Parts: sequence; structure tokens; C-alpha cells
Amino acid sequence: MRKSETTQRHDFVIRLMLLAALNSSAVGICNVTMNIYAVHLGANPTEIGLVGGISGLGIILTVLPTGYLIDQWGARKIYFWGALVGILINAFLPLVKTPSALIAAATVTGLFMSFRFVSMNTVFLENLKVIGVAKGGWYRGSMAVGYALLGPLLGAWIIRVLGYTWAFWTAGAFFLAALLVSRLVLPRQGGVRIRTKDALIDTVAQWRGLLKNKNVIEASCAEGLAVASTACFSTFAVAITVRVHHLPQEIGVALVSVQGVLLVLTVFLLGKSLVKLGQRNAYAIGIGALLIGLLSAANAGGVGVWIGAVLIGTGAGILNIINMNRLASTEGKKGRLAGFFTLLTTTGSLLGPVAGGLVANIAGYQAVFWMLVPLFIVLGVRLFIQQGKAGEEVYAVA
Repeated sequence: MRKSETTQRHDFVIRLMLLAALNSSAVGICNVTMNIYAVHLGANPTEIGLVGGISGLGIILTVLPTGYLIDQWGARKIYFWGALVGILINAFLPLVKTPSALIAAATVTGLFMSFRFVSMNTVFLENLKVIGVAKGGWYRGSMAVGYALLGPLLGAWIIRVLGYTWAFWTAGAFFLAALLVSRLVLPRQGGVRIRTKDALIDTVAQWRGLLKNKNVIEASCAEGLAVASTACFSTFAVAITVRVHHLPQEIGVALVSVQGVLLVLTVFLLGKSLVKLGQRNAYAIGIGALLIGLLSAANAGGVGVWIGAVLIGTGAGILNIINMNRLASTEGKKGRLAGFFTLLTTTGSLLGPVAGGLVANIAGYQAVFWMLVPLFIVLGVRLFIQQGKAGEEVYAVA
């Protein structure tokens, strides 16, 4: 019986990793294609920032209702609609010919992105205690493989060989593959359905509780800031490479991929080690890596950007491991918890590139990284004080 349970758990982890990799690869291909396409269309820094971050606005508007829908109707059904819209949008993106139209398309994309990510995060959080902390990092690593490594590399290669149209259509094909795999991973049923009025009252009550939960707020804010740093780097790496250093756009894609490789290696390999170190020490290492990485990327020299890619990816991976473990220990319906977490982290993915675009217009592209430094200093001081007062949380490692 024990062997059977272990085999089932292993099979579930493999299927979940495959779904995460396919879904995030589609997102990675689409994102890098849109960012390069924006430069191709002659977009200014503000428009490039909007293309890279405006999809977060759609996610913010829909993420909390999505958590509620998942709890009521099940992750499989909600994921289906999110993947279907992703397929259709990428089919029509080649028709976009102006930066403003590209920004509009990115906004629509974001409206349904939460259907996919919240569905997967809900199932992940529901099963993390069974999967174990060490293997829990594999889920995040699978996502990072797609959106930060495989997706950008494949997208850039397709653009060079076949053009933008085929790159967008390839993203749609990956969404289709993810849709098929989701039928094997995501549960069909939701929770016990209750009347709409009672459900809304219950939902509002739980969200109020989450807002009062320091564990959730700290983890979500820390993750949101980490996401903002990786989103800024991914959004502006190509523009910095082409317009500041006058190098081929493939170098910028390589920078994004290096960031992705380090994030992947971190979440795959460092789970057990970070748990043994404890939250306080892990946060100190992660935030320290991010600060040094941002300062290096802000350096006018090309070497600094490469160092930044390495340390930003590593630091973001460290923070993600600790933040996801803290969330998994929080009581409550995981659909709404995942929705709440995605809301705050998506705010980082939206505000980071958008604010970065405005800063780049005024002070140059690399000033984007200076913008984030004081925020991480404040976060580090806050977490250091709070973790010292509360003591260390202990998580079981499976």
C-alpha cells in the first residue's frame, strides 16, 4: 500500500511538472516574442514596459474571482477556458501592427491568464504537504524552465528562422498541449457548491482573514517584489542589449535565459538546504543576492548585466521556495489563497515593468534596476525584524 501511494504521488508530481512546463513555455514564447516584436515596431521605453507588464492588470482584475470559481466549479473546468483563450489570442497576434494594438492584446491576454495559473497553483498548494518541500520546488522549477528558459530560447529561434507569425502560433500550440495534459492532472470537481449569496459572504470573510494574516501578507509581498525584479529584467534585457550596448537581440534573450537557468537550478536543488537554514537566514541570502544583482545590472558595463542575470535568478528562486512553503502551511481554501497570492505577486509583475518604462524614459534603461533597490532594503529590514520576533517556522521535508 505504501509503495502504491508513493508511486501515485510520484506520477502526480511528474504530470503536474509537465503541465507547468508546457503552460509556462507557451507564456515564455509569447512574452519574448511580444517584447522583441515591440522593439521591431519601434515602441518607446514606456510602450515596451506596458507590453511587458500590462497583462498583469488583467490578472489583477480577475484573480480573486478566479479563486472563487475554482473552489465552486473545479480547477479543470476553469483551466480549460483560460487555455482556450490563450490559443485563440496567439492565433490572431500576427495581425497586430502597432505598439498600441500590441498593448491592447497583452491586456486581453492577462484577463484570462489567471484562469490557468490560479488553477495550477491551487492544485499545487492542496498537495504540497503530500508532495513534500523538496519536490515542491520542482513545480516552480518546471514553470521557470518554460517561461524563463525554454520559452524565450525557442521563441527567439523561431523568430530568427520562421518569423513572428510562427512564433505566436507555436505559443498557441503549446497552450493546446497543456490543455490536453490538464485533463490528466487537474481535478474535475470543485468544493461543495453553496448559494451565491452565502458563497460571496464566505469568500469575503476569508479574504478579510487573509489580509490579517501576517504570514500570507509577508510571503505575498516578498514574492511580488521578487517577481517585479525578474519581470523588469526580462522586459528590458533585449532593449538594453540592442539600444544601449548595440549588440544583437539574441544576446538579450541569452541574458533572460541565464536568469531562468539560475532560477530553475535554485528551486530544483536548494529546497532542503534552505529549509534547514530557516526562514530568516534564507530570506537574508535571497534578498542579498537580489540586491547585489540589481546593483550589478544597473552598472553601465556589459559584465554587470550578466552578473545581474545570475544573482536575480538565484535570489528570486530562494524567495519563492520560502514563500510557497509559508503559504502551504496556511489554513483555508486553497483556491482563494492561491488567488490572493497571485493578486499580490501579479501586482509586482505589472508595476515593475510599467514603472520601469517610465523611469527608463527619464533616466535611461539601467535606472530601472536602481528603482527596485530601496524596496528590497525596506523588505529585508521588515522581514529581519518580524522573523526575529516570531521565531523560525519549521516545515517538514518529505
